[in-house]
Amino acid sequence: MLGVVVLVAVACGGGSESSTPALSEQVVGGNLLHVMQPGEGRGETADHLAEFFAGPLGGAREGTADHIAWFDREIGPVHVITFTAGRDNPRGGDPEFCVVFGSGIGCGLDPHEPTIYGWGDDMFDGGAGFGANAYGGSDGAEAVFTTESGNTVSVLTVGGYAHAEWPGEWGQPQAVEFYDTDGNDVTRLKFQTDVGG
Repeated sequence: MLGVVVLVAVACGGGSESSTPALSEQVVGGNLLHVMQPGEGRGETADHLAEFFAGPLGGAREGTADHIAWFDREIGPVHVITFTAGRDNPRGGDPEFCVVFGSGIGCGLDPHEPTIYGWGDDMFDGGAGFGANAYGGSDGAEAVFTTESGNTVSVLTVGGYAHAEWPGEWGQPQAVEFYDTDGNDVTRLKFQTDVGG
């Protein structure tokens, strides 16, 4: 089964340590170039977006919502919002740190761990291609997604968060590599495409 969007239940990475892209242009580059836009930070927009998604989690704890970044696209923006869940942590311990990335939400793992947040064949231009979301750590200034065809999509991140989109004929995502501002490889994450996303 191809193209099912999967959101791994994870926490967000690192909060808003960087409110603007760390790079002004791609150092590594790719066949397509994207740029994440800085979010509005803490405040009314972040609170509103977090509450919209956090209902099943007991809402968001007051003052914890942070609008990290967004990516503009024809069918509507992809937002990245972090917050602390209002409910008690079902695993015990500290309250859960959560991330909203596009239309998916996840809570519960190490907030600093690089992670693939999901991918699918309906995340681009209303279903005409593929898209993927990932976090490469706070040093991940540029993300380069490699597709089945060998084509690449370079994304300037905000705070290490990257959303990429590409045409359907390029195929499923294979890996994403994050680079720092000097172009040094920071981390590489492989996509699990054999289970549909």
